[in-house]
Parts: sequence; C-alpha cells; structure tokens
Amino acid sequence: MKILIADDQAKRYQALIRELESCGVQRNDIHIVTCANDARQRLESTHYELLILDLLLPLWPEGDPGIAHSLALLSTSQIVFSELPQTSLLLGKPLRALLKVLGQLLNIRKAMTSGLTK
Repeated sequence: MKILIADDQAKRYQALIRELESCGVQRNDIHIVTCANDARQRLESTHYELLILDLLLPLWPEGDPGIAHSLALLSTSQIVFSELPQTSLLLGKPLRALLKVLGQLLNIRKAMTSGLTK
C-alpha cells in the first residue's frame, strides 16, 4: 500500500509510521512531503492508495500554511474516493481514528487481492 503524507510538520508522524510498519506497510511505500507543490508532483508521478493531508499546508516549504493550498491540491488531483465503502475520509488529528480507517483500507485491499488470486 503506497501512502502519501503531506504535512509541514512531518515529525508528528513517527508514531503513525511505526504503526503502519507493524501492520505490514513497507517504509519505502510511505512518502512524506512538506508542501502542496511537492504533494502535487508526487500525486502526478505515483499512484497512492491513501493520502493523509494536513489542512493547513504551505504552497512551498518556506511558505506560510493555508487551507487554500490543501483544497487546491484536492481539487486538482485525480483522487478517487468512491471505491472506499462508507469510510470517513475527513479525519482530525486523533491517531486512533486514523489507524481505524487504515485498518479498514488494509482489509479492503486484502479482500481485493485474495479475490484476484482465486
């Protein structure tokens, strides 16, 4: 599972990355960017199954964070949410809620993979 984390304070995700690794996600499949422009470039060049997006993200690494940059990123990206059945996609900061959604995504992926091999 490829995951993109877009947040100007990447250090806060150390605990999440450890949890992801314990769930079987490879560390090299978790990419972290600190600005909207870097996130856009990654989304254009790589298919991600999960985007964790800070709502207050700067346009450039040295810029001021703003919600407009995150919203613009969502509106210009070709992100498909319809494949995720009844999953809340807008989460606050609580790590527990994020891990719950991640568990649901991993279960969906496992079910899809096992269905393809039968």
